[in-house]
Amino acid sequence: MNDTLSLAIILFIGPLCALIAVMWVLRFVVALKAPPTRRAAWTAGIGYFIVVTAAAFAVPGQYWWVAPLSSIPAALVMFWWLRRDLLRAWRDASPDELGDETLANDDWRIGLLLLAGLVVLAVIRYIIRLVANA
Repeated sequence: MNDTLSLAIILFIGPLCALIAVMWVLRFVVALKAPPTRRAAWTAGIGYFIVVTAAAFAVPGQYWWVAPLSSIPAALVMFWWLRRDLLRAWRDASPDELGDETLANDDWRIGLLLLAGLVVLAVIRYIIRLVANA
């Protein structure tokens, strides 16, 4: 039982956690003007490629094929989750029909600036904790 649980963690939960982290970053910069299904597909596809590439270097040589196969279920789950969230927020209307409503940020540069701001805030918080604990 213990071996089965550790195998499940390694083969599914590990890639899922890695995909969550990678896709959280990618959602700010990938296919921002695309419809929800296409945007989710691009984000999940690029995230899958990044995770599989990184995992391929982490597994022993004879098990190189495990990384791509074990990440497929996690990528499908993340695609479904992101697509569901994007479809909820999707408005199929022209800018004239929206009136005074503003659209969400659709520029990748704004996404990068937001990510950079979050990283700076995390570093500042880390430094404050280091100083407080010293």
